[in-house]
Amino acid sequence: MSVALRVRLIAALAAASLVVPAAAALADPGDRLEESRAAEAATASSIADLERQLAQLSAAREEAAIRAGLANEAYLEATVHLDAARAESRQAQRAADAAAAEAEVARGALATIAQLLYQGGSASLASITPFLTDDFASAMRTATHMDQLARRTDAQLQHFEALRTVSAILTERAERARAAEQAAVDSLAAAAETAQEQADAAAFQLAFSTEQRDALIEQLARQRETTVDLERARQDALEEQRIERENRAALREAQAVAAIDSLAVAPAVAPAPELVDERDTAVSRDGDRVEDTSSPTSTAPISVPSPTTPSPTPTTPSPTPTTPSPTPTTPSPTPTTPSPTPTTPSPTPTTPSPSPTTTTPAPAPTTPAPAPTTPAPAPPPPAPAPLPASQIALNFALAQVGKPYVWGADGPDSYDCSGLTMASYLAAGIYIGRTTRTQYAETARVPLADMRPGDLVFYSSDGTAAGIYHVAMYTGNNMRVHAPSPGKLVEHVKMYYYNVMPYAGRVTG
Repeated sequence: MSVALRVRLIAALAAASLVVPAAAALADPGDRLEESRAAEAATASSIADLERQLAQLSAAREEAAIRAGLANEAYLEATVHLDAARAESRQAQRAADAAAAEAEVARGALATIAQLLYQGGSASLASITPFLTDDFASAMRTATHMDQLARRTDAQLQHFEALRTVSAILTERAERARAAEQAAVDSLAAAAETAQEQADAAAFQLAFSTEQRDALIEQLARQRETTVDLERARQDALEEQRIERENRAALREAQAVAAIDSLAVAPAVAPAPELVDERDTAVSRDGDRVEDTSSPTSTAPISVPSPTTPSPTPTTPSPTPTTPSPTPTTPSPTPTTPSPTPTTPSPTPTTPSPSPTTTTPAPAPTTPAPAPTTPAPAPPPPAPAPLPASQIALNFALAQVGKPYVWGADGPDSYDCSGLTMASYLAAGIYIGRTTRTQYAETARVPLADMRPGDLVFYSSDGTAAGIYHVAMYTGNNMRVHAPSPGKLVEHVKMYYYNVMPYAGRVTG
């Protein structure tokens, strides 16, 4: 092959190699765009599915906690019922034992009387036997004695029959109480088993949800081509937004129920306008009293000189004794020099004139001078006011933060929800019951808008008192402290209003 032919062949191949990629480049952009859009849609769908799974995990975790709370409440109620059944059984058994002992004493007395009757003869001859003796008086005494013994026998027999009847009734009641106690024991065992199962299920769901959530967040991070930490922060923010939306909706609903309730009970209370008018009247009266007190205040400067006026009054008598002192001195020269006698009265009026000016004001300032030299002792500092029970309970509850939740526990190392609140108020000297429903019944109703630190917040599965399954303590600033659910620790967190009852409970005992 010639060199020229070889050059032409290479040039042709080079041209062909340039044409094919150009054609391919013209065909690829559309296909690549479709592929990119399909991949993006698949990624978005996958991300949405993963986020739905995260929401489902949260809902499943909450449902498991509610079921565990209801089971724990059933267990606690079974415990309370068993305690009551045991107390009733013990009381019934004590009453039956006492009645049986009293009947036995009556039986012994009846046996003694029967023996006396036997010794006195048979019943058919007992009435005539005493008269077969020669001593009529003795016979009459014996007959009277036998008659009294017979009447005593009848009374004792009736008493014994009554005691035996009472003993039988109380014995039967004790047997029923023992049967009820055994039934309560069986019910408690079943409730304990159910509570344990639900607690295990809630703890498992919590662990499973946490693990699945971490795995889903890793997938989302890969889908979005970001880091796991950034994606976790994003999902946490989304979860917080969801809870906030639920909180707002639940709080609005609870406040609406409370408002409807207040309208329903309004006629039972004195009319509101009269109360307002009464308050206005009281305020205006207070204003009148202020004006009245201001008028004496304005006259106070006028009365200030009045206490100073008496001060010269005692000084006036002070020169009075000084006046007689010169009086006896003047009579002494009177017999010797009669002529100056009319001149002696002239110095007499001059003597009192300097005396009030010199002697009276001098002692006045010197008397109050020693007063500041002896200061009064400082009053002792006031004793600190005792803390209210709600503050003592709140301090105790906050001190338990970090301890584990254990169903049926009331401290000191672990708690369930009502065990924590009960122990907290018990530290303040107040017993509020062991179950959430008992605590709800024993506290005063307070609208959620009027809550104070130490008030109890209740959660219900169906909005009724019978469905209450959880209780927390409000700490102020939209925060609560509570023992949440199995697998968690006592925590101090933001308020959560989902499933909340329209009213909080305030301990007033």
